[in-house]
Amino acid sequence: MFRRAWLQVVAAIPFLQRSAWAATAFGSAEQTQVQAIAEAVLPESLGVEAVAKIARAFDAWVSGYRPGADMEHGYGRTRMSTKPASPLRTYQTQLAAMGATFASLPVAERRERLAASMTAARVTALPLAPSGQHIASDLMAFWFRSAEANDVCFERAIRRYDCRGFSTAGQQPKALR
Repeated sequence: MFRRAWLQVVAAIPFLQRSAWAATAFGSAEQTQVQAIAEAVLPESLGVEAVAKIARAFDAWVSGYRPGADMEHGYGRTRMSTKPASPLRTYQTQLAAMGATFASLPVAERRERLAASMTAARVTALPLAPSGQHIASDLMAFWFRSAEANDVCFERAIRRYDCRGFSTAGQQPKALR
């Protein structure tokens, strides 16, 4: 019994080390740039703390991205598809192109640079999900397509992906504030 438990612990060590190492996708300088992008592209009405939280959640999403994972096939489609390669390298290239001083620029100038960069990357619409085309449009898609953004938009606790059950189905969602 103890031998089996000991083997399970030993077998889990590489996984735990990899999980701890993969907690963030970006280095500290890149995290600062992602935060600066979030401040430029997300609504100011969210507040500094919420924007920082979204930037960290995006970093965690990139860190947890698994290429080759099965995706939903969608209604009417009979073929399963898999996730493409991780967008991390593309993001890192784009962050490097922005320069180390990007985060210190005024927000208006950051917005101008991001708009020019997205135009150069041929971003014409917000993707349904982060696609790897551009880090700014993917960060926006990450948040604007979320249940949290839906709640903020309507100022109601809609909880789009939660099951509220039949007992509360006819009730109005509660106000956020």
